[in-house]
Amino acid sequence: MSPEPLPFPTFHYGCDEVADGIEGFVERYEIETFLVLAEELHFARAAARLRVSSGRVSQTVQKLERRIGAALFDRTSRRVALTAIGVQFDRELRPGYMQVQSALESAVEAARGFEGTFRVGYLGAAAGEFTLRVAQEFRTEYPAVDVYVHELQTHESVHCLHDGTTDMVLNTQPISGPDIVYAPFRDAGPLNWGFLWRASHETARIRAFNDIGVRLSQELGA
Repeated sequence: MSPEPLPFPTFHYGCDEVADGIEGFVERYEIETFLVLAEELHFARAAARLRVSSGRVSQTVQKLERRIGAALFDRTSRRVALTAIGVQFDRELRPGYMQVQSALESAVEAARGFEGTFRVGYLGAAAGEFTLRVAQEFRTEYPAVDVYVHELQTHESVHCLHDGTTDMVLNTQPISGPDIVYAPFRDAGPLNWGFLWRASHETARIRAFNDIGVRLSQELGA
């Protein structure tokens, strides 16, 4: 059985020490709700990713806005957009959140070693063959990890990363987006490919799998 995820740090701002600061605790779900809504700019899509109701997303954002004392989103019946304060909050909060998430996951992996389940998607038959080769090399080096390779449709690649059903995707063209890393195989001959993964979920396993992919692509392109 996989270990339970480590609790996310709770940030406390003492209202006695900072009279005009945020009172009480900023919880993990408040931070995650804000960051996901800032990416989606759509309450229903954000709720689906967070696996809660749209009403819960709205309540959480309102609670955070009351703490801060300003609106983070402009909401109309047709659109959701970040306010200027919301843009600043997202820009300053997101890198720290991603760094903490990555550090926690790396610590868990270091504590338990390379084991568990690792899921890699690919687009197209040729990419599937290459992904299987990388998976075989990876399993040779890390036999305690069960690697599952599966085909995806183009529109599924980023969605599967965000919903947690896939850890990495071998893509045949660059893709950009919030919290998405695209690492192309440079100087790899005919293989104009690269792996995708979530920046906030980068782990030692992802880095190791990507390193093997880069090495094999260079061998094929030699």
